[in-house]
Amino acid sequence: MKITKRFQFCASHRLYNPRLSSAGNSRLFGKCNRQHGHNFILDVTVEGRVQRTSGMVIDFRQLSAIVKEQVVDYFDHTDFEHDIPEFRTMPQTVENLAVVVWQRLKQKMPARVKLARIRISESDQNWAEYEG
Repeated sequence: MKITKRFQFCASHRLYNPRLSSAGNSRLFGKCNRQHGHNFILDVTVEGRVQRTSGMVIDFRQLSAIVKEQVVDYFDHTDFEHDIPEFRTMPQTVENLAVVVWQRLKQKMPARVKLARIRISESDQNWAEYEG
């Protein structure tokens, strides 16, 4: 059985590769090389067996606590470039964000629950999905 819960956080970033020059970054990323922000929507899907006693794969309160600690509290109202160590050496794309979020969540999931998929939307037109 798979279940999904949705979360939201706000953050700013700019598409930038520290290995490129300013001109190279401008050519590659265009106006997104400038600082801007998003209201990110995160869908977290986990899978596991429905527990006989609770009738749940995982209590949504437990899942919410994990995601709040590992993702929302970590990223909300930050500037990725200055506040998030993982983004000091790689481009701050939604694809890289998905990988970082996956790594943070995977380490905290209970043994009986598997992280199945995450989807991070930076707008209603752009998102990344990651399954590890």
